[in-house]
Amino acid sequence: MKYSGLWNPAAQSAKSIFAGFFALSIAVFTASGPAEAKSLLTLEQALKETFSGQRIQEEALFLSDDQVRRIEKTARARQESRVLTRYTAFQEQKIAGYAYIDTHVVRTMPETLLVVLNPDGSIREVLILAFAEPDDYRPRPRWLKTLRGRDLGSDLWPGRGVPKVTGATLTVQAISDAVRRLLALHQVTMEDGS
Repeated sequence: MKYSGLWNPAAQSAKSIFAGFFALSIAVFTASGPAEAKSLLTLEQALKETFSGQRIQEEALFLSDDQVRRIEKTARARQESRVLTRYTAFQEQKIAGYAYIDTHVVRTMPETLLVVLNPDGSIREVLILAFAEPDDYRPRPRWLKTLRGRDLGSDLWPGRGVPKVTGATLTVQAISDAVRRLLALHQVTMEDGS
């Protein structure tokens, strides 16, 4: 797997911020006591599994106030971070897909997702990279597969277009919010050419 990045100081500092945040998340996971974090996949493993043999370009996104407002309005969920990373996969010269990471609190502990989009902006895959809540609160892979093919036009709300999961209600809500937020982020940044 080949990586290429945008070489400019702003992108490099954003990568440093993201790397620090990701490392901090892992540190919080490992120091979480009784509900120890389960690091299920590394980012590199998830990207390699999802975009096997494709070139991946890493790009820092810096959201403006207007973009944050539009994302929150579209997703009906808060956009906490203004600095994110988009991973764009290329098969030869053609875009094969996109991926974004979202770390959020489920109940009292964090969860990190990799949301992978098709070139048309629909969901290809949602992978849980790390989960610090008790394992009973984690939805099974079968439930995550119900999100495939969905887009912003889908009803991505638990109990409406997204099946509820007994014992994982807060996780299902958090994942649904994250997916809507990242779909909105993708739409807004693509419309703006960023």
